[in-house]
Amino acid sequence: MQLDIVPLKSLSKESILAFAKNVWGKVEGQSIFEKWWISSNYASVLAAYDLEEKKIAGMMVAVPSLWPLRGANFVQAASVCGWYTSPEYSGKGVGKLLVASLDKFTEGQNTLAISQAAASSFKRLGWIGPFSTNLLLLPFPGLKQKPKAVEVFRLKTFNDISSKSVPNDLADSLDALEELRPSNVFRRRRNSSDWIAHLEVRPTRRYQFNIVEMNNRPVASYVIRPTDNQAGRFYRWSNMFIVSDLIRNTDDVNTLCFLAGTIGTTLPWYAGSLLLCSTDFRMTSYLSSTGWISKESRIIGKHLARKAPLFMLAGKLATLRLGDLTLTFCDSDVDFNI
Repeated sequence: MQLDIVPLKSLSKESILAFAKNVWGKVEGQSIFEKWWISSNYASVLAAYDLEEKKIAGMMVAVPSLWPLRGANFVQAASVCGWYTSPEYSGKGVGKLLVASLDKFTEGQNTLAISQAAASSFKRLGWIGPFSTNLLLLPFPGLKQKPKAVEVFRLKTFNDISSKSVPNDLADSLDALEELRPSNVFRRRRNSSDWIAHLEVRPTRRYQFNIVEMNNRPVASYVIRPTDNQAGRFYRWSNMFIVSDLIRNTDDVNTLCFLAGTIGTTLPWYAGSLLLCSTDFRMTSYLSSTGWISKESRIIGKHLARKAPLFMLAGKLATLRLGDLTLTFCDSDVDFNI
């Protein structure tokens, strides 16, 4: 077996389809070219190609991103979203070879929403973790009262946003949030062009962007979207609205209180439930104090803890202090699949 790591799109449609049928079955395999990571340019999809057998042994999906590190410019990183191996190559280290190949293309790596079994495989490759995230639920947003107005704060809401409809005012705010990011805050770059690339993956989806300004300067943002016909049955049935992204540039207590009091009131009162995933544990503790159900909550908390994604780090991302690192749904493929 002689494997070569190549971009999946460099291979013939016939070989990709044959691999897909082996992995997902004939019916699902036929729809492989409709997958977001095939139909868009947002992901880097690598294949392990068997040069002797002339067929694909395995493939891996990774989302490229830029991250700031201490004393350095942005470094190229990759978020591993999934890897698949043809049955006849199972147990031959194809998945590990694909993940290890990222070292040649990127300086840092991470993965989100992994299983304990997958975590064991990553550990054997030298990755650190797994680490937990927080998954929060707000069943009845209509019961929340609006926070008291604070003169220094202003909330700017932009509705019905897609890659084709990003107002200049919103783009300027997103760019300013990135430019004003403190040097000790480490998160994936999220300027306006990065967001447009993200939105292009699901062009029919519409998002609501919320920018929090303090003294006329953007200090935080959060992004909301409803579930749609691309979401799983449970999410459609529950009429769930997703808080897919939450970032902030300050630890100011008043800002945290304003954010925690505002997010739930921004959403439709009739929403069945609201969901948030984040490694910003200080922020999520404030949300818990305002009625969001967390893993510490009685009865349902243990179920949220089991559903909360795990994450692991490698390369230069593994050098970051966990308390400074912020991950959300939008740092993986989770936002595309729920």
